[in-house]
Amino acid sequence: MKANGKAKLSPWPYIKHNKRRMIALIISLSVFAVMLYAVCYVIDCTTKPFYEVELNKYDSENIVSIKYTDDSIKKDEKMTDEEYTKLFWDRVYENFEKDREKLKSVEHVDDVLMYKSGMLRFRSIMGEMSTPIFLFENTEDINTLFNHEKLKLIKGRMPQTRGEIVVDKKIADNQGDDLLNSLAEGYKVVGYVDSDKYISFGYAQENENNGWILFLTNQRTSVRKGLANLGIDVISCSDYYSEKRNLKNEVGSFEGVKMVFALVSNIVLSICIMVVLSLHISDRHNEWCLISSIGFAKIDIYVMALKELLVAFISGIILGIGLGYGCAELLDKLSMEPLGIHVSCLSIEGIKFAVIMIMVIFGLCQIPLFVNLNKVTTVDEIEE
Repeated sequence: MKANGKAKLSPWPYIKHNKRRMIALIISLSVFAVMLYAVCYVIDCTTKPFYEVELNKYDSENIVSIKYTDDSIKKDEKMTDEEYTKLFWDRVYENFEKDREKLKSVEHVDDVLMYKSGMLRFRSIMGEMSTPIFLFENTEDINTLFNHEKLKLIKGRMPQTRGEIVVDKKIADNQGDDLLNSLAEGYKVVGYVDSDKYISFGYAQENENNGWILFLTNQRTSVRKGLANLGIDVISCSDYYSEKRNLKNEVGSFEGVKMVFALVSNIVLSICIMVVLSLHISDRHNEWCLISSIGFAKIDIYVMALKELLVAFISGIILGIGLGYGCAELLDKLSMEPLGIHVSCLSIEGIKFAVIMIMVIFGLCQIPLFVNLNKVTTVDEIEE
């Protein structure tokens, strides 16, 4: 080490001779990164499942309600409610069949099916939502949906008679014994599929009193404009874009909770890591006085200290993100998977967040670094 104006202070001698200190600092930073990553993962588990359950199906589907009325259907005194309901929906299905080819002519539509809608529940860490189960009037329509969505039966068999349903395994795991509570009595699970779209379907019972039209599409789209061009009287049209807007409104309060939780967590973690880093920098004061006494300028000491911190921070980020991913995998296996909640353990947002926060901490480290450098004079200070 020479103080001749040309020599430079290297961070490696200190790192080599103070391995325990550096390892402790790297571990502290990596734990900070792990906790940031874990916080992001847990926060994702609160709302992301809602988006997956509600939106993924709309990548290849639109759900539409079309006004089919027939004034010729009158209920007389001899007709029971069940008889009237059956007559009404029989007529609706007849009208739908007449329009089916015209509906299929809408751009990006592969097929059109009519179904009765039931509801299954899905719970996340914070809250619960409903997701539809498609209940058809024949096995041909069931097979059409199954093939269009490229579903795979992982257990059991396909529905063959009324009241038989196939459900997504993640929804079944999520609900457990409560799976059928939101459906009419008489339904029975005969099979399971595993799909990123959380699709469940079955053979409708005769007492289902509703009707919807399912547009099977070959890309993410909205059929609303195409139906309007055909002169179709549309009551409602659910597509990816409309459902995403609705979902944002519904989970808006959760977003506020997420932000508060993230803010409080990061403030606490940042204070802790700043204390550790301040102590590390303060411990170097006497050493910097010795270096200054042999002719090195404060800027030389600053650059050396900055390089040491960079080595620690970069190592901490890499180690922390790797361990954070491992923690997310562990949480997924132990807590989320049994609940049927699937959130990708590789969180780009978590990585960005951890890197940004550690960069902020690195910037804040300049404060104690400059304060301690300003106190550096010569070795005489140590003797005093």
